[in-house]
Amino acid sequence: MGSKMNGRIFSQSFVEEVRAASDIVAVISDYVRLKKTGQNFVGLCPFHSEDTPSFTVNRQRQMFYCFGCNVGGDVFEFIKRREAMDFPGAVRLLAERARLPLPQRSPAAEKRELERQALYYAGELAQRYYESCLKHRQLGAQPRAYLERRGIDEDIAAKFGLGFAPEDWEGVLRYLQQHGVAASTAVKAGLAIPRPKGDGAYDRFRGRLMFPIRDFRGRVVAFGGRVVGPGEPKYLNSPETPIYSKGRLLYALDQARSGIEREDVVLIVEGYLDVLACYQFDFDFAVASLGTALTKEQLELLKRLTTNVLIAYDADTAGQAATVRGLDLARDSGCQVRVLALPAGKDPDDVIRSDGAQTFAALIDNALPIPM
Repeated sequence: MGSKMNGRIFSQSFVEEVRAASDIVAVISDYVRLKKTGQNFVGLCPFHSEDTPSFTVNRQRQMFYCFGCNVGGDVFEFIKRREAMDFPGAVRLLAERARLPLPQRSPAAEKRELERQALYYAGELAQRYYESCLKHRQLGAQPRAYLERRGIDEDIAAKFGLGFAPEDWEGVLRYLQQHGVAASTAVKAGLAIPRPKGDGAYDRFRGRLMFPIRDFRGRVVAFGGRVVGPGEPKYLNSPETPIYSKGRLLYALDQARSGIEREDVVLIVEGYLDVLACYQFDFDFAVASLGTALTKEQLELLKRLTTNVLIAYDADTAGQAATVRGLDLARDSGCQVRVLALPAGKDPDDVIRSDGAQTFAALIDNALPIPM
């Protein structure tokens, strides 16, 4: 018996080695402030909102249990829930924490893993480059003026790592190559496009405000780019890559995790700017669905944090159609779904900025429940 992930099978003996090296009290203390009470350790549950500690950890049994939400299990179950990953992912994370070397993989599997790590590295470097361009006095003047017009302050721009891709055919390519990343890797990461004739490549994003898209663990996996001057399309997004599938991620979920857990609800909006407006006015439990109707994979991610879903898609025809598709899927997945009654022609960003945060909070409080 073993656990399989991305072509890798962890033997039961390795799983038990990881378990033995992962004291549950020490692991959970990385996430929860625990206090010893008798034979147990207690703290506030990380899986639901509470004021009185009902979350207990027993070192002798190497188990945890919450008397408030009835969630419990071993150290692997805790990591699965807290990090929103499958069992093999929890084994991997705990092995890395314990500094246990992972079992040897096949050459093909090792090659795939090295490629993925190269793509993560390229994404982080690109984000660093775009952010520096946004802060540059001359290069970033136009996008900074755009952000100011949209009411996005510097703290929020920095929190989400916003950047700018200048009108340069090989700007990010040069930066990546200076840091040892080949053009072929930039192409695989969706940052560049091969030239139709001859060798080489050119930047995919030019003249755009850049929104890094991160996975649940906070790693940059893709970008969304919005024009700040004339040009089409208004939004240009990264293509699917070995580390990015838009139907499996939600924009800002890495930022929203604590807010979702605290409020025991998630607010799903459509656009990047909707998310930024929400955070700027302390609605820090908002995510965006990356331009797609909600998918089963996105809902499975969310259900590890909450089953209470608020949908606030734009009040236009396309937004309403997406809402209906999302409602059907969310309802079928067992979520409790409510819909914000946004004014006609307005999205969350419009409502917050024109009508105020209190009005938006009232829309949340009065969201319409959808019967199961």
